[in-house]
Amino acid sequence: MRTFSLFACSALLMSSTAFAMEPIPGEERFAGKVTDPSNEAAGQLGFAKMNEDYFMQLTLRTGLNFGKVGIGLQVPLNLRVWDKDPENNDDYYGMVRYEDWNEPAKWLKVIRYVRYGHKSNEDDVIYAQVGELAAQIGHGTIMDRYLNNLDMNTFHLGSAFDVYTNYGGVETVVSNYGSVFGSKDGSRIVGGRVYVKPVGFVDPESSLNIFAIGASVVSDLNAPRELASVARVNADNSTTLEPVLDKDGNLKASKSGAQTVWGVDAEAKLLNTAMIQITPYTDLNFIDGAGWGWHLGTLITLSMPIGFELTIPMRFEYRRMKNNYIPAYFGTFYEVERYSFPTNADVSVPKSALVRAANDDGGLNGYYGDLAFNFAGLVAVGGIYEWYDNTDPNFALFATLPAIEVIQAKAYYTRQGVKDGNDAFKLDDRSLLIAEARYEIFTYTYLVGRFTRRWALIADQAEKDFGTYKSSDDYKFGIEFALTF
Repeated sequence: MRTFSLFACSALLMSSTAFAMEPIPGEERFAGKVTDPSNEAAGQLGFAKMNEDYFMQLTLRTGLNFGKVGIGLQVPLNLRVWDKDPENNDDYYGMVRYEDWNEPAKWLKVIRYVRYGHKSNEDDVIYAQVGELAAQIGHGTIMDRYLNNLDMNTFHLGSAFDVYTNYGGVETVVSNYGSVFGSKDGSRIVGGRVYVKPVGFVDPESSLNIFAIGASVVSDLNAPRELASVARVNADNSTTLEPVLDKDGNLKASKSGAQTVWGVDAEAKLLNTAMIQITPYTDLNFIDGAGWGWHLGTLITLSMPIGFELTIPMRFEYRRMKNNYIPAYFGTFYEVERYSFPTNADVSVPKSALVRAANDDGGLNGYYGDLAFNFAGLVAVGGIYEWYDNTDPNFALFATLPAIEVIQAKAYYTRQGVKDGNDAFKLDDRSLLIAEARYEIFTYTYLVGRFTRRWALIADQAEKDFGTYKSSDDYKFGIEFALTF
């Protein structure tokens, strides 16, 4: 299988309604290097386009960060002010956007997250977060930057819980408690990694306690294998198969089962000083019912005090895999890919079905790399590059201005299957652009704006692309009143 997708989907906003300056893909590479965000209480009034309709947005938001403890709360309301065709016929909530509150689990969105500690921070023995997730297990070769709240019409309450010690540790992820312990319709991802540090059992304080070996397993217990469909007779008496949606407007699977990825890994923190950290690692992973992949990489972080802080995190990885293996199977866009994974044939099938049906003849070589710069906590820029045999490369660019007092801005661009230089910067179905900014016009008063390209399921049978995920450009702008303390 020679398709490796950076599925063009909005990875920026785990909350679909707040104007807050949320994390963007790539920004997590500065974890532990950027000061925790300030505490903030804010009210926002804005105007937004979501799919074909226009909304007035009213949001009350708080972000409270006290060292290891963080709590994010919000009350978001989307009030429909222009109902374009096709018209919305459900007036159960009046002007309020029905899709935001049409099931009990979505009311939990008022609690965006509750966090204790920081992931992969050696000073924190315990890291825990409940709510919205941007999750990674181990070196990210099985689960990397997975977002549990990707579809703009859903909210999932998940959790991540990690323990780090000189003897070893554990990492765990649950994508959605509503599906794991309640409804069986959504993704039911559970996973974890256990690792040990052998030298730690002899002398936990030894300078040689730099080696770790681990084992990981992540499974979607309800992965679609085949989508339910019905035959529809067209005007010319031809027949078209149409997908079936469940009561919540999601694609419905006629066959499903557990899709598991497991692997073993080893690493050595060769250098771990204030100025440089170097950690080579190797992972060998297996997809149940499909192929295997070997990852050989190095994590490097340079911190150079040259009058100001200059932080440069890097990751370089060689990959050798079978045709029916996909690196980072549970990636950023898995919640969409589990139903609709794009292929070279311009058709989409469930990811589990695709990987199981692909042949394992031969194999692929590939390379992955990301590089970023953080200048004094004021500006962060970076890029990601991914290439495999006989395929066009994927790449991404991001930039942030997180700490300038008057204006903050962030942007993220990614494109898959870049054919040449002229094809690198185009906004179409193979690319994604996210941009947002906040400008202080008066004390505590900001002008805010954001552009995102989201993906949402077309659930109206009258639409040409019914039952498929299509991109939709969303524009938001407005006024924010924020008190930072």
